[in-house]
Amino acid sequence: MLSRPLSLFALSRREKLAKKMKGTAKIAYWDTEQGANPPRLIGQIKGTPTIKLFYPKTKKNKNNKKKIALDYNQAREMAPMKAYVESKIPNFVEKIVDVKQHAAYSDKATRNGLPQVLVFSKSSSTTPLLKYASTEYRRRLLIGEVKQTKKNQELYKKYNIKTAPAMVVVKPDGEVQQYTKGKFSFHKVVNWLGEHALKEAVVPKKKEYTQEELDERTKKKEAKKAKKKVAEEKKKIKSEERKKKKVAEEEKKSAVDGDDLDDDEL
Repeated sequence: MLSRPLSLFALSRREKLAKKMKGTAKIAYWDTEQGANPPRLIGQIKGTPTIKLFYPKTKKNKNNKKKIALDYNQAREMAPMKAYVESKIPNFVEKIVDVKQHAAYSDKATRNGLPQVLVFSKSSSTTPLLKYASTEYRRRLLIGEVKQTKKNQELYKKYNIKTAPAMVVVKPDGEVQQYTKGKFSFHKVVNWLGEHALKEAVVPKKKEYTQEELDERTKKKEAKKAKKKVAEEKKKIKSEERKKKKVAEEEKKSAVDGDDLDDDEL
């Protein structure tokens, strides 16, 4: 946030936002009347108050040093500002809506030697807390969000989950441990995950496919390509039919207009 000295109301609002976002985002203030040049990262300031959001790039960004800067031009009330910041938190949570997706998630974690954290959730969207945790412990554990659906009932039974929200960690050796800290508060969840996360981030390993799997992937790719070609041909035929119809209509109209001419106009 960049501004001239704030009123008590504005200051209070900023402090309230900082309190609400504690842990998931940092709220900072730069006084433009202090005379010093703002950091290069802030960029051009066209007027005050100005609110900017900085968040790390998700790809090819070791130690989160590369940032994306956005100008905030929405309502200045706390609720919409908080919602905007939360929507921009990087999200590396794996969504699990059925047993098949769980198998793929488990395979990915096992392949990279990562502890699996399964969060059983009733929420329609991923919470800011989970987004933050997935970023904080990225490549040190893998968080999977198991939605409360009929297709996931088997997973609820497997891990003895009676009701959501609930959370378990499956260690690389197969040991399962449930979250028993009570309420899902920021510090409790983050500290608990920190206890189970690897000390160092792993280098992602690509999945190695068997020859049978490679053949199946090639077959699916070729089928998809053939389907696309058929769709394009159908589209081309329809386009040509429309053109022919349009030409026929124009010729018919020209013939009608010619019949309306008197003999002495020929």
